[in-house]
Amino acid sequence: MDGHSGDVWTLAFHPVAPTLMATASDSGHVHLWDTARRQMTHCAAVGWTPRALAYSPAPVPATGTHHLAVGGVKGHIKVWCGARPPNPALVYRSFGPTFRASG
Repeated sequence: MDGHSGDVWTLAFHPVAPTLMATASDSGHVHLWDTARRQMTHCAAVGWTPRALAYSPAPVPATGTHHLAVGGVKGHIKVWCGARPPNPALVYRSFGPTFRASG
């Protein structure tokens, strides 16, 4: 897949927009894609090796958007508000191996 510099380990399709998906790779990046246009729309470094992705199945009432959760090899979890990872201000919560919340 053009755009990733490492092996792609996971992908998740948006729950209500079937042409949108997220992928994560060994490069430590999460990419958002528009499959209808066949192009990457966003890219963000997570700071560790991601292995799992999941969109919230329903929009969050406070924002009206779907969150995107990213899970890492060593127990890291990041949840992006509105599923737009490039903007660090949109990080909702970030957890490390000791499960202390940050962000």
